[in-house]
Amino acid sequence: GDQGLAGDERAFEVPGIEADRHASLGLAAGLLAHEFNILLSGILLNAGVLLDGERGDSQRARIEMIAAKARRGADLTASLLAASRTLRVDPDDRDLFAVAKVAVRRIAEETGLDLSCPAAVDGSPVRAHVDADACVVAMLDVVFAIRAVLRESKPSMVVEVGDIEADPGARRPGAAVALRLRVNGSADVAAAALGDNPGGDWAIRLAAAVGYAQASRGSFRLFVAPSRGETVFEFRLPKALLDAGREAAPAAPRLRILVVDDDADLADVMREGLGLRGHDAEACYSGVAALDLLAARPWDAVVSDISMPGMSGYQLLEAVQDRWPGLPVLLMTAFSREIAMGERRIPARIFQKPVEVSKLLDELASLGAGRRAI
Repeated sequence: GDQGLAGDERAFEVPGIEADRHASLGLAAGLLAHEFNILLSGILLNAGVLLDGERGDSQRARIEMIAAKARRGADLTASLLAASRTLRVDPDDRDLFAVAKVAVRRIAEETGLDLSCPAAVDGSPVRAHVDADACVVAMLDVVFAIRAVLRESKPSMVVEVGDIEADPGARRPGAAVALRLRVNGSADVAAAALGDNPGGDWAIRLAAAVGYAQASRGSFRLFVAPSRGETVFEFRLPKALLDAGREAAPAAPRLRILVVDDDADLADVMREGLGLRGHDAEACYSGVAALDLLAARPWDAVVSDISMPGMSGYQLLEAVQDRWPGLPVLLMTAFSREIAMGERRIPARIFQKPVEVSKLLDELASLGAGRRAI
């Protein structure tokens, strides 16, 4: 399990943030992120619609650049929110080596740092029960934390994956796998890991990484050897629930989807984006209007904002579950006080804005959308 480092090495688990000490800061960060995410939602959704249409190469390149910048902003605000609230994850059985490769590519795109290709510690496949997208963002958080404390050193970094046998920190013996970022040649990072005047960006980014590990029912550990300038950041994550991969999913059906958002621009562009992906989507701008449309004809799913005047997304969810049991409802929010305070009684998938159409469709597929409510 542990790295077997000798000499002056120290190893310790990184605890989560105490909620009482950071509740005010968390809510303030969330409110700011709310305003920023509204802007990002418009940018990202419009870019997605343009990319799904027919465009020349030069136009497509510019649109892809806009989308990439918006995603970077979304990652930054997501990091703030992850540090300020209970992070929600949607885990599935994943090839951890494949997730690590995506993380290395994203790190290169977002930071310009060129990490070594991921390495499997013993060469065998490693499967974990994780939220792949959130896992990649958590790895980015660690790298941004490292960048925040670098002064003169230019360390080498490599991502590793491996099995942890009979790990006492896991929920059951032998039930954990490791995703590690090994940093060599930086006394700056080693000193920060040992608490030597780390900056605010370091603390916020690592808090976000810890939040992901804990929300995944895992842990986050550091291994530090100051004399060698070596620091290992390790996510200990649950093993995959299934030993074998699932069978390939059948072709996705054409879905009839109702989009509900009091921001008409966002509702309309999401409707258009779903239409370009081959689905029959309609937009409305209030919960009351949504109930009228739901009663008029069958639907496969509802995608609704949470914060709306008159009838909130939560109230719409309750009405749908009462009148059309089994109809999938996905909720979206730029910021919600209930989420920030760790509310767990909401029986629906909640997406943090900005939301990409492809992710909504992936979630609907996992929920079996396509059996229309009557």
